[in-house]
Amino acid sequence: MWNMKIIKAEKKHSKDIIRLVTDLISELVGKRFVIDELEADEFLQRSNDNGKYFVFLALDSSQNALGIITVGESGAVYAGGEFGVIHEFYIAPEMRSNGLGNQLLEKAKQTAIEMGWKRLEVGAPPYPEWKRTKSFYLKESFVEIGPRLKWIAEQIV
Repeated sequence: MWNMKIIKAEKKHSKDIIRLVTDLISELVGKRFVIDELEADEFLQRSNDNGKYFVFLALDSSQNALGIITVGESGAVYAGGEFGVIHEFYIAPEMRSNGLGNQLLEKAKQTAIEMGWKRLEVGAPPYPEWKRTKSFYLKESFVEIGPRLKWIAEQIV
């Protein structure tokens, strides 16, 4: 077992957060994804103070960030009020299958309980390409509730 520590990220961890999320999206889309670092850093600075968005990092003994989970508050009538959403969840490939994902997910679950959220939702990547990911969530007591879609609002100048 690796000597890893799970911490609540602080403002000083912005570069690590952006790097890990970039790696996550790049792996999902199959090519290098570029995040606007200034925009992402501004979001992290704002959200760090709002008390409804949380970032947890897995650090090795040299303080290298090798895993991340982000969770934020949402709300809906169908859910009976506020609930948590896992937005990003990534483990460096060399650290997978050793319990690190379970540790990060446990932090998200603990946060959900502390926040009084009635549920925690996650959008898993498409099946069957990401069968292991879906199996992980099912093993962790998540249940399927259907696919998610997105709409992007374009700024009108």
